[in-house]
Amino acid sequence: MRKLLLPLFLILLMVLISPMIFHRYTGQPASSSLVMPVFPETDLNGKILQGKSKIAPWSGWWWPFHVKMPPNLYNPKGPMDKYDQLSIARGQSNPGTMAWERENHYTDKNDEEWFGHCNGWAAAAVLEPKPENEKVISGVDFEVNDIMGLMSEWHWWDPAIAFYGSRYDKESDDINDIYPQEFHHVVIDFIGTREIPLIVDISGGEKEKDDPQVWNFPAFQYEFEYRPDDSDQEKNHVHCRLWYTDFANPESLRPKTFFIDYYYWIKGDKSNPTSGAWESAKDGGWGSHGDSRKNHPDFLWYPGMAKEHPVLKRDQYLEIAGQGENR
Repeated sequence: MRKLLLPLFLILLMVLISPMIFHRYTGQPASSSLVMPVFPETDLNGKILQGKSKIAPWSGWWWPFHVKMPPNLYNPKGPMDKYDQLSIARGQSNPGTMAWERENHYTDKNDEEWFGHCNGWAAAAVLEPKPENEKVISGVDFEVNDIMGLMSEWHWWDPAIAFYGSRYDKESDDINDIYPQEFHHVVIDFIGTREIPLIVDISGGEKEKDDPQVWNFPAFQYEFEYRPDDSDQEKNHVHCRLWYTDFANPESLRPKTFFIDYYYWIKGDKSNPTSGAWESAKDGGWGSHGDSRKNHPDFLWYPGMAKEHPVLKRDQYLEIAGQGENR
């Protein structure tokens, strides 16, 4: 009987204390309708385990520059064309925004297929409520996707009011940047403490050496697990799961999300570590799959609202994009 009671006692103890070790959400982290788990208000100790933004960035199209990857903003009957048609319908001259878009945001080169408006879409999805309804203005029908397209073009010009890390663009740049101690702190600060989303260029690490690219996605939720190092008591190995809002095909625009697991070690305060390095899942004791030395964020940023655009007039843009219902 004693041999049976001891295992039962240990099982009961683990059930009681496991929520205090780390949280693991066992349901879908973000369903097709972006329903996320509701966490109670927590102090900073809670933020080193999990956090979520109060805002769920919306899924939208990234409007590629490449002519063989439609739809593009410069397509006839597309968002910029409809903007031009609205000006004409009001007796104004054609502002030529569609022609401008083709001249400035067009490519047919194979190595530039990744060029597009992912930064503009991500900034709009972070700063602006999702457009929900089409608009007919002076006889011109702007569907929701047209409105999102114009928002993505306008916000393509947004400045970064906060920027962490640096872009890897050539061999002399630092392939390990952003460093995990800064990444860890910024994620907690924005998503956990301030409860606002953060934009991440997810294309970083050793995979960028031969073909550096930029892919911006809004991050809105995270979970951390910690594992003390076996030989260094100051070191903690970290498994970070970070959720992102994904692109959505313009024909559906249904909410889509995905997550990426990152592995690294840190030293110092778990909310504001002083040093760290990217590592593999195996090195951290998390399993055999995943290596964040090869695949980690390149930089993180938060946008400010652009005040003007090279060819879009602010008043007409706001009339289309929304000055009340979409803001």
